[in-house]
Amino acid sequence: MGSFYVNATVEASADKAADFLKTKQLNAFVMPTAAQQCVVYEAICDMQDTEHMHHLLLELSGQLDCVVLGVLNHDSDMLLLCLYKAGEYLGAHTCGYDFDEMHEGCEVDEDGELIEPEPKSEEEIAIKAQQKHQSAVNMSQLLATAYQCADKQEAILAAMTAEFVFANEVQETLAGIIGLPDYSIGWGYKYISESIREGHSEDGLDTSKVIKVGE
Repeated sequence: MGSFYVNATVEASADKAADFLKTKQLNAFVMPTAAQQCVVYEAICDMQDTEHMHHLLLELSGQLDCVVLGVLNHDSDMLLLCLYKAGEYLGAHTCGYDFDEMHEGCEVDEDGELIEPEPKSEEEIAIKAQQKHQSAVNMSQLLATAYQCADKQEAILAAMTAEFVFANEVQETLAGIIGLPDYSIGWGYKYISESIREGHSEDGLDTSKVIKVGE
């Protein structure tokens, strides 16, 4: 079974991010990673609630006047990247299967029998592939600008379009290019809760640094 996690790398102090989450009365963890960088793991986002994730990160980026990169890993088959800056939604891109593709062939009829999806034509497949590539190009430009590394746009694009076994491999490569913290890879609210409950740090997570917000 693959991993499921959601988090956001915030280019602002952990204390400011935690204060914002407190005003929203949300349950979350915040990991400081630099003086002006932290990773936020919020409980509702971690349930793969993309609408809540979008509105929360949009407001967070506006209140803290900073860049926020949200990531959603779904069963290690899909990595959704959502970028925000100073209250503006810049764009999103999905690496691997998107939600619609993963759900194809999963619908059932009144008798509980699987409904076979309509086969796609070669033209439809080609259009979908072109749209996905253009989305990756657009996101590579946005990330290169947001993280002030225009000379690394090609490397960012290559990372997002490379074949992978596990979706977090894409995030690991991107982290090395644009400077995302290790704590943004593989961790979500549930996984951190479990690690704290078990009373030990594992996989490089220093639970003593985690700021807890809410229950």
